[in-house]
Order: sequence, then structure tokens, then C-alpha cells
Amino acid sequence: MNNRFASRLRPFGSVGFTFLLSMACLVSAQAPSAARRDQTAVQTVTQALNAMGGLAAWSQVTDATVKGQFQSPASSDTHERVTWKSRGMSIRYEYSSPDGKSVAVVDQGKGHRQDSTGNVTEMDHRVSLTLFPAHLPGVALLSLLNSPDRSLSVVPATGSESNTIHVRSEKQMAKPGFSRITRQDWYFDLTTGLPIRVEFYLPDLKNQRFDGTATVTYTRWQTASSIQIPQTMQILYDGVLQSTVSLGAPSFNQGLSVSDFQLQ
Repeated sequence: MNNRFASRLRPFGSVGFTFLLSMACLVSAQAPSAARRDQTAVQTVTQALNAMGGLAAWSQVTDATVKGQFQSPASSDTHERVTWKSRGMSIRYEYSSPDGKSVAVVDQGKGHRQDSTGNVTEMDHRVSLTLFPAHLPGVALLSLLNSPDRSLSVVPATGSESNTIHVRSEKQMAKPGFSRITRQDWYFDLTTGLPIRVEFYLPDLKNQRFDGTATVTYTRWQTASSIQIPQTMQILYDGVLQSTVSLGAPSFNQGLSVSDFQLQ
């Protein structure tokens, strides 16, 4: 893997999915004021949720468990398996690789990770600000729609993407400069209404000058319990493909508890 990305990829020992610890969890340093929300952007997000099964159906999802597998562009690489659990905006990621099992959680704006030896450390604060459930775009978009402290605006389309609509969202933060770290750029297909991809901030853990952009591109969809979730996704860092992710059928509303999103 390109050394340029090394300091970004392994804050908790996973290949290519560090940033998908999902998200936008609330932090203590946040502004209470309402954010600007463009009506066209709100309608676009609502239409996307309807295209994925309906606003009402997604509102009934209290928790979800999804298993997946990463495949690196280098075919000789060993595949990593992951189990993602979410409860609202609380998230848990369990990775299995030849090095052992590692776990990462984000709950109430704080992230922690546990390495294969059982050692638990606190996640970098800037990383926890960027994370959201990109593997479940319905959950992520519903959160954007229901969060008045997140802006929603339409960005004019470029000539090469005339069949898409681009919606940008940022969280209103009290600390200057932190709002841009929470930025999400969603691109939707004007024909189907489905999200095509989402781009978001990719912190470099060693040097902020090398911060970049992560992209999740949705390449295939599956239907489960009348709603649509991705079946395959591509993960890119600064436009460079890192891995392709295959997702199994999700399990919804299994009664996950608060303790599932804590590391002792």
C-alpha cells in the first residue's frame, strides 16, 4: 500500500476502512445554533431515503448488524472480515485479520479502539469527528435530515456530472476550523434518487498538512426488510482505490445495548 496513506489507514489496525467507524457523533464542543438548510437539499435527501425504502421504514431501524469483507486491489492480499454494529449514531467495528481481532467503537462523541492484544486506547478526536455509517447511507442521511445543527446545501453540478445533484453538509461547531472536518459531500443520481458516493474529511494522524479526502462509492445495492443498503462499495483515499467491500444481508433491531458500544 502506498506509504503516503500509511499514517491515515491504521488508527485501529484495519486495512482500508479506518474512516468508516461512523460518525458524526455529537461532541462536547458544539454550537447550539441552527444551521442553514436549503429546501432543495432537504428535498433531495428525503427523496434519497424514499428511493432506499422510505423515510418511515428507515425511522424504524433502531440498530443494525452487517458483516462484510474487504478485498485489496492487490489480489495477493489476505481478505479482512468485519462486523459493523450500530445503534442510532453509536457504532462498533470488529475486524478479523491474520494479525488477530481488533475493535473500534464511537459513542456519545468519543472513540476508542482495542488492538489484537486487548490494549484499549482513545481515538484521535479529529478522527471521531469524521466518522459516520457510510456503509448504511439510509441511517447516515436520516441523521443529517433530523439534525438541525448540520447544514444542508446544494453545490452546483459540474459539466461532467450533469445527471447528479451534489449536497453538502457540515456540523455547526463552537471551535473555529472544526466544522470543515465534519463536512460530508453526497452525490445523488437524478434518475434513481439513490446516493452514488459520499466524500468526507480524511485526517492524517501525523501531520495535518497531509489531510485529504475519503470517498465511498456505492456500486451495487441489495434489498433487506423492504429497504435498500449497499451490497458492494469501493473505498478511495484522495482518489486512489484502497479496497472493495462486499456486504452481507443486515440484521435489524436485534436489541443491541449501550454496553455493546463501550470498551472496558
